[in-house]
Amino acid sequence: MDAPLTLPKWLALKPGELLEYPSAWWRGQSAAKPRKRNVQRLSQKGVGASAPKRLARKREDIVWSASKDVAAGNGGVELTTWREHTRWAVNSLGGFFYSLNLSDELREAVQPMSRFRQFCDVKDASMSGKGKGQTFTWDVVSDVATAGGTLVETNTMPETQFTITQATLTVNEYGNSVPYSGKLEALSKFETRKPVMQALRNDAVKVFDRAAWVQFNLTPLRVVPATAGTSTTVLTLTTNGTATATNNLAFQKEHCKLVVDLMKERNIPAYTNDDYVGIAWPSTLRRLKNDLESIHQYTVPGIQLVFNAEIGRYENVRFTEQTNIVKGYGTTDGVTGNTAWASGGDWIFFAGEDTVAEGVVIPEEMRAKIPCNDSSFAVAA
Repeated sequence: MDAPLTLPKWLALKPGELLEYPSAWWRGQSAAKPRKRNVQRLSQKGVGASAPKRLARKREDIVWSASKDVAAGNGGVELTTWREHTRWAVNSLGGFFYSLNLSDELREAVQPMSRFRQFCDVKDASMSGKGKGQTFTWDVVSDVATAGGTLVETNTMPETQFTITQATLTVNEYGNSVPYSGKLEALSKFETRKPVMQALRNDAVKVFDRAAWVQFNLTPLRVVPATAGTSTTVLTLTTNGTATATNNLAFQKEHCKLVVDLMKERNIPAYTNDDYVGIAWPSTLRRLKNDLESIHQYTVPGIQLVFNAEIGRYENVRFTEQTNIVKGYGTTDGVTGNTAWASGGDWIFFAGEDTVAEGVVIPEEMRAKIPCNDSSFAVAA
């Protein structure tokens, strides 16, 4: 008599499981078959009649994602099991199926417009070179003490004197460096020295421009609109390097005329040809640019300036924009410690000839650090 067939315990199946999960058998046997997602689509009214009824398996928790609240409020959302969430979030369950993708384009931080250094003067100091000491001097000759006049035939020729004052320039060193290792140079996707050298170039431009501004800011002449900073017809001038009033009005073409008249009457020579130079933030010159558009639009050269968005020349002043020195007043380094004007306006520097002296012993250059026994490198500027 044949013995009854006994199935191993690990092959025992429950009829309910076969009915509820017709694909459970092959899912457990073949890892190559994709597993269906057990998702139930809900709406604010419950399970939608037209939505596919895909229920989560028993003993599987339904995970409600907070990021799907908006979708639920719009009428429907999918509920996902925790196993489906962890396949991407956990490296061992799927996260390792991707690698970080680094762009082939190496980008740089945006750089400000630096303008002050280009308006430095005293060309003989800028090319003095090595072996001349740390201090550079130049003489300034005054007018004669007594002016000449008519002569009487029997009188002696009148005599007078002039005075000589001497100004000095002190040479200081500037520099910066970026160290990096041989391992970085060997493993980096990009050439290491190129971004290092570019970053140092950008830093040198900004640092030297701020150093020039510090000297520009030592000017003793300061002007502010009169009548508590609101006048367009009168300027208040101080000659001790400190403004006694606060500006409360945007810079306008009327102010430009007043400044030019003041500079000419103080015999300040023009920077180039018959023109002075004005340096300011773009927003500080906005009202002036609007004023000039209404003036230039009636001439062919003027309308071209409008089309090109150029500030151009007005009342013997050539205006240029900068964004390297911070807005406001009170800063001593051009970077920090500034206080903004409540009016929204800002400073403008007007310059004539002999603005700031710059002495260059060794022009800017890049130097490579001499490697020691370790694998460290550096580029200095």
